[in-house]
Amino acid sequence: MYNSYYFAKDTGKTLLDAMRERNLSIPAPCSGKGSCGKCRVKTAELGDVLACQTPLKQALTVLFDSSETQFPSLKGCEDVAIDIGTTTISIRYKDAEGKAQTASRLNAQRSFGADVISRIRFASQGKNELDMLKTALLSQFEGLDARNIAIAGNTVMELIASGQSPCSIGSAPYLPVDKLGKVANFIGNSKAYFAPCVSGFVGGDITAGLLASGILEEASPALFIDLGTNGEMVLFDGHDFLACSTAAGPVFEGAHISCGSGGIEGGISRAQIEADGQIKYSVIGGGKAKSLCGSGLLDIIAILLSRGKIDENGHLDGRSFSLSENVQLIQQDVIEFLLGKAAIAAGIRVLLKEMGMAQAALKRIVLTGGFGLYLDKENAKITGLLPRDFGGKITVIPDCAGEGAALLLKPENRLKCEALAKRISYLELAECGFFEEAYVDEMSF
Repeated sequence: MYNSYYFAKDTGKTLLDAMRERNLSIPAPCSGKGSCGKCRVKTAELGDVLACQTPLKQALTVLFDSSETQFPSLKGCEDVAIDIGTTTISIRYKDAEGKAQTASRLNAQRSFGADVISRIRFASQGKNELDMLKTALLSQFEGLDARNIAIAGNTVMELIASGQSPCSIGSAPYLPVDKLGKVANFIGNSKAYFAPCVSGFVGGDITAGLLASGILEEASPALFIDLGTNGEMVLFDGHDFLACSTAAGPVFEGAHISCGSGGIEGGISRAQIEADGQIKYSVIGGGKAKSLCGSGLLDIIAILLSRGKIDENGHLDGRSFSLSENVQLIQQDVIEFLLGKAAIAAGIRVLLKEMGMAQAALKRIVLTGGFGLYLDKENAKITGLLPRDFGGKITVIPDCAGEGAALLLKPENRLKCEALAKRISYLELAECGFFEEAYVDEMSF
């Protein structure tokens, strides 16, 4: 539902600056550089404008819908498990009547950039900016004052949520000031248990996700991949764990894509070829297509590859392809997908090489992250996102971190997760020469 918000004249600020200060979260993947075109808002005085490129030279009234980021009131809720992703936040809780509920919203920090590096850069400007990031996050949880809260998120998100600076992660040796795995202040008078982190770029969402995946109980070679902004993955050889973060970027969550979005209403989530050769699209919510989700992007690229409309080097025939009246795929979108796909594929190769394992030795591959909810496994192999010989070994658990956070509501599972985190070794890909070689090799279909 759209509401009107009045902004007084302030020549020292842009409309984006002012909206950030009011906790009105609009997408700004480029963090206000004017390059992504996603922060477009409707004003009564000037019509549609890019908020980051509109200085407040005059008073403006903005029509804005905050429902994409605001959770329903959590007053009286208990046993609250929160998965804080860079793009999306999901929660599981018992409402005031004791009924189990789930909800998912976009992270309100999206106004400060699409990835953790953008958030770190903003936080590094000073304490006020760090407080703005935390306030944007906490303002999403209206009425939350529970006694038992567990949180799983990447390291940057957990640090911000616990009121700590993530800035040390922004430069070598990329170490966090705190790896958590403990109870800390969260919101108001409420404290929360934060899942243990492994490194600056492998966080509590990964340790909690591994706990929930069943990989530990099976004790056989497995690969755990979070297809999100950071592209974290963990290889388990049956005894030891080795993790890395591929910095795949937010392409799989719709950011940096011309008509991209997260998994929200109006997003094209799937594409498939019908018997008559026509391409059929599935739209979240069933209405008119307004944007393209990461899973829909994967499907349409796989289809265009099969029809020869995209070649092995990523060149798109005609440089654009119309999906609907409001949604199209352009050449830059294909390039963005290639960059993310190459990072994931190269990361898999590096981990296997470092642990001296062959792909065939893997018994199970667990895919998680919001992207995995609608992911077509076959198209993931067609595009080269995943190796073709992974075959039927792939299991998709869309919100593994959320399931893990729910497990961490119990003290005994917190101890298990802390012990698990200590067993995971971290590989810094920036210091691994083979990663660059593999990355370049994977920059094709």
